[in-house]
Amino acid sequence: MSDDVAAIVEVALVGARPAVRRTISIPYALPLSRFHSVLQLVMGWGDRELHIFAGEDLIAGDVDEITDPEAEDESRVTIGELLPFIGAEALYLYDFATEWRHRLRLLDLEPATDQIALLNGSGRCPVEGKTAPAMTGKGKKSPATGTNKPRAKASAVDIAGINQELGRLGNGWRRKRRLPSKETGRAAAAKANKELILLDTAKIRAGYLKDLQSVRDRILAIEDELAQHESHDVPEFRRCLNVEFGARFSVMRELQQEIDWLTARLALVQKLMRHGIRPVGRAYLQALRIEAGESPYPDFPPERDEIPPQAAAEPENLFDREAIRNFISEAGDELTEEEMESLTEDVLEAAGKRDLVSECKSLYRKIVSLLHPDRAGEMTAQRKDLWLRAQDAYADGDVLSLRSILDRCGAGTRDQYLTCSEVIEAIAQATIQLQAIEMFRERAANEASWNFHELNDKKRKSRLRRVTKDLDEEENNLQIQLAELQRECQSLEDEAKEWESEQEGGSVQLDLFR
Repeated sequence: MSDDVAAIVEVALVGARPAVRRTISIPYALPLSRFHSVLQLVMGWGDRELHIFAGEDLIAGDVDEITDPEAEDESRVTIGELLPFIGAEALYLYDFATEWRHRLRLLDLEPATDQIALLNGSGRCPVEGKTAPAMTGKGKKSPATGTNKPRAKASAVDIAGINQELGRLGNGWRRKRRLPSKETGRAAAAKANKELILLDTAKIRAGYLKDLQSVRDRILAIEDELAQHESHDVPEFRRCLNVEFGARFSVMRELQQEIDWLTARLALVQKLMRHGIRPVGRAYLQALRIEAGESPYPDFPPERDEIPPQAAAEPENLFDREAIRNFISEAGDELTEEEMESLTEDVLEAAGKRDLVSECKSLYRKIVSLLHPDRAGEMTAQRKDLWLRAQDAYADGDVLSLRSILDRCGAGTRDQYLTCSEVIEAIAQATIQLQAIEMFRERAANEASWNFHELNDKKRKSRLRRVTKDLDEEENNLQIQLAELQRECQSLEDEAKEWESEQEGGSVQLDLFR
């Protein structure tokens, strides 16, 4: 699966008469920020007003111009996400005062090309900055409605001239090079140095892209290891455990059930005493009757600590400082307070400022677009697996998994349209993802099931001896816990017998719960 695809997009100015249409061939993975520049050029606008793209569940624009919290940065959204399949439609709105609406429709997808070309066109856009007089005649509507626009003079579209401009525009994006300065002396040298820093050559980008691909390859390799562990090692390990320790697991399960039973009995005794059943011997007898089904379970009024607190507002960012500190602490590294604070700040700076909910939606849309049959062809077993994993990750809000799935969909080829700074940011995000998955792998590698299906009989027996030792310790702890609970229940039973003997022939306290 590749992003080296050209999209054939039809652009129509809604309500203009005669019709104003353009058909463009354009890279499918081009960011919307550059698509905006192309639309301005082919339609003949002057790029003096605000604009926005709107599709199904997607709004994108220039973040410096739009304050809508739902709007995404158009430089990070591609044409493929706006128009995810052949026949998809979206809206490009230019000039919020006059509301020039352009209907965008994906007609077809063709083999790879990095050239942008105007294939055909008709009609000229109205003069920018001028609005038509409202209701000038019968049936005329305000231009703000986007329908019944004033008639524009028909004019042939200079396709050759526009394509020359598009060629210069595309070359400028590829070069990103500043013109040499005419200054001389120290000032010219200083300015030249600055230009060298801003220079975005293919060699520099290739180096950054190589680093990015190296990190992504490492992530994919570790994910394959973890997937093999879950699909091969864990089932084989569990099968061996059931064969070797099946009887022992049954004993431990019975111990745990008895512990849970006695714990629940003691908790009921305490609750009965808090609601007036005293002394403790009488409360214990009442608990035994409830446990045996001889008395109904009391309808206790809710206690203060049982009333659920009012739900707090969901945080906008999942990377809060406390969560990051807890995650670092659980990693097992012994860090000073200064080191902990420094590492937390680094993570917050790199990832904490992003809105992960919006990022989740954006990543999911990209995956859906890449796996759509119009782009990917027939749904193979591998693509179906990616699709199901993407659904689960989106439901869980798992950004790291969504990034990894996107890489497996072949999205890395879209990096050719990123600037150096955007590639560096992608490297930083991928590095955070790699660090997280390496921690997870390190923990999994310490488990007895790691690489279990590849071990010979001798090594398997060694692993099982380790399991035996762990089971001995766990069973011993369960027996100690059960013995303590049994002693406490025996003590309460003695008090209950003493209370019963005192009540023979005497008055009995009123039982409010019977």
